[in-house]
Amino acid sequence: MERVFTSVTEVVNGFEPNSAARCALVMGSWSHVAGEMLSARAEAVAYDGGRLVVAVPDLTWKNNLESLAPQMVARMNAKLGERTVVFIEFRVQTTPQRAASAEPRVIVEVPERLRDAADKIGDPDLRETFLNAAAEYLKHD
Repeated sequence: MERVFTSVTEVVNGFEPNSAARCALVMGSWSHVAGEMLSARAEAVAYDGGRLVVAVPDLTWKNNLESLAPQMVARMNAKLGERTVVFIEFRVQTTPQRAASAEPRVIVEVPERLRDAADKIGDPDLRETFLNAAAEYLKHD
């Protein structure tokens, strides 16, 4: 998994600071950095200008996670590159985004070697994010 994040960092650094691909990579990386238990209750919902917005189910979660925000920022940047995330904002959101978004996922076309690499990524959201980011990067190549 660490090799994947080394590649992800290189891909992220190739994008404009607020590109859709960088946004997708940062948001997709949240579940890996946060871990399974935390990401089940706290979902990345937006990223802009270095600010990652994470939806949480209630005020208790918000307050507890705000105290961990500096460590989470450091962990995100260790995976994605310095200053990719400068602030994490936790927002109480009673309706989870995952449940609201029931539309089918679109998988983009990428070279077979990238698809093979992506197949080794266990997290389906991170795999999809990686493939979409790679496709976006290749469009500019």
